[in-house]
Amino acid sequence: MNSCADSAGKPGLGSDVRLHFLQTRTQDLEKEKSIRRTVGFEIIFPSMLKEARSFGLNLPYDLPCLKQIITLREEKITRIPVEVMHSVQTTILFSLEAVQELVQWDRMLKLQSTNGSFLDSPAATAAAYLNTRDKKFLEYLTYIVRTFEDHAPDLYPVDTFERGWVVDTVQRLGIDHHFREEISITLDFLYRNIRKDGLAWGRDTYITDIDDTSVSSRLLRLHGYPISPDVLEHFKDGDDSFLCYIGETHQGVSDFFSLYRFFQIAFPGEKILKQAKSFAKKRLVNGIEDNNVHDKWAIKKALHKEVTCSVFPTVLT
Repeated sequence: MNSCADSAGKPGLGSDVRLHFLQTRTQDLEKEKSIRRTVGFEIIFPSMLKEARSFGLNLPYDLPCLKQIITLREEKITRIPVEVMHSVQTTILFSLEAVQELVQWDRMLKLQSTNGSFLDSPAATAAAYLNTRDKKFLEYLTYIVRTFEDHAPDLYPVDTFERGWVVDTVQRLGIDHHFREEISITLDFLYRNIRKDGLAWGRDTYITDIDDTSVSSRLLRLHGYPISPDVLEHFKDGDDSFLCYIGETHQGVSDFFSLYRFFQIAFPGEKILKQAKSFAKKRLVNGIEDNNVHDKWAIKKALHKEVTCSVFPTVLT
């Protein structure tokens, strides 16, 4: 965005091409399903629009879809009040660069992860470093640059997420007998890092989620590790519903498909897993009936068929 803004006032083909791209792609948001947008999009994109307007870029700011995204941003920020944002780690940390006007940086330092980042986000950590010059932020950013050299991922590390999904995929492919030693080492790693409130995408991440927790808990149980389903209590939202993250404004399919699969290895009398199955199945059935089985966390061509086959096993046979 900044490179476009820097050249916006200068004549020339490059500037026109970039502006045309932004203008046409912004209009495409009208047709795009929100589920396909990247993580934190509703927080970050409005701040980019605000910056673009300040640079005088000619963009269709009054599109209904843009106003809707801005409204969603306000709703999400309302769910995580400023005082809470400064007190405990929340998902807003991941997109901190987009809410800098709300941040009191001296109060945020206590929320820094042990690896020096803000919620494993290079962008949020870079914003924090620019405002605080804290050495631990710089150490994390230096580590990212040395690891990836010419680019930076939006989230790193994701060591528990990667391990859980790799083992699950290998087992479902039926080739796990080729990787018994590697799987054993990986499961030991997951078991060491799972907490009473679940598992996060990375070992240094404080905020746990129901997706990683369900996938890894299911795997660990299948391999004989003593995992209690009470870990799901942390994700309950009322008596019979569940959340992936506290304060979320959207619930994905992958989250509750993983929760539904966790129930498949329930033992008699485990009430919370019965509740989880009932809630997850209801959400998945609604998605199937609405033809809305898409998820930014699980980019699979056949996700709809996979979910349908699990929830209605006779439909696709």
